[in-house]
Amino acid sequence: MRVALVPHFNVEYTVGLANALANHAEVAVFAREDLLSPYRRFFAPKVECREAPISRLMATATTTRAIRDYDPSIVHIQNAYTWLIPCLPLLESYPTILTIHDPKPHWGLEQPHSWPIVALTLAFSDRVIVHGQRLREQLLERYRLAPDKVRVLPLGELVPFTGSSKMPEEGNTVLFFGRIYPYKGLDQLLRAVPHILAEAPDSRFIIAGAGDLSRFPELRDDPHFEVHNRHIPLEDVADFFGRAAVVVLPYVEASQSAVLVLAYQHGKPVVATRTGGIPELVDHGVTGILVPPRDSNALTRAIVDLLSNPEKRRQMGAAARRKIDQELNWDGIAEQTLAIYREIG
Repeated sequence: MRVALVPHFNVEYTVGLANALANHAEVAVFAREDLLSPYRRFFAPKVECREAPISRLMATATTTRAIRDYDPSIVHIQNAYTWLIPCLPLLESYPTILTIHDPKPHWGLEQPHSWPIVALTLAFSDRVIVHGQRLREQLLERYRLAPDKVRVLPLGELVPFTGSSKMPEEGNTVLFFGRIYPYKGLDQLLRAVPHILAEAPDSRFIIAGAGDLSRFPELRDDPHFEVHNRHIPLEDVADFFGRAAVVVLPYVEASQSAVLVLAYQHGKPVVATRTGGIPELVDHGVTGILVPPRDSNALTRAIVDLLSNPEKRRQMGAAARRKIDQELNWDGIAEQTLAIYREIG
């Protein structure tokens, strides 16, 4: 079996999948060089990385030719994008899998053309993979697909971020990590901060990620906040998680979350909201604490609970790491993915 993986902006996810699939099949990854280059060193030697001018509309023919020259048994695409639409009819002779990481646009990031792009991509796909039962329900409800066409596989460990932290844990530190978008709920965390400080006065809050922080003037010159408003390089990610006692995901809306998986990889408990597929990843009271979205009181209680209980944090962090090893490992995900390939290949 020859598998063509087309990741676009999901290269960090594709590394783990490609490496595990390469133990059972020939695998080639097709992406632009500027997307591939930061991750090339993480791919297994058996994985072939092929530069393709993906996402540039004028490069449709070149991209399609590169995949057809490889002559795959399966084409596996990560997400639906505008650039992809002209390629699909030209690749129709190949069985196609589509992984949808976000079945609907995130709140605050809605675009009027999102739904038709997904619909067109789904029409050319033989099977669809999502990362949670709730996300499957959303997809089936919106697009009226045959139920057997949509499969659920977990979001696996993010291999490029598996390095150990050089920084010790800071027992009073809460980490908010990732792109600063409205749906991520940073404003919800900031509403909770004064109440957290009232009960845990030595608490500190790290905000790390690119995005617009102009709406949050309270972050300026406040000693309780450490702000890194930039894209976080690969080599720095482990240290942010290493320092954290708790990782908080106060999302008002979500599908799944790579940040949650990163927290688990580094053995950190999470406080997260019950939205999208997140409750399927968080074992409440075991790997973290789930709270309702937009409930700053519940968010406060959960964060203070973990900050004030080091042993509870340790146990939850260990359970989170076990969940990665037992449920979110790539060997198991690759076996399930291969079974889907065989259905249509």
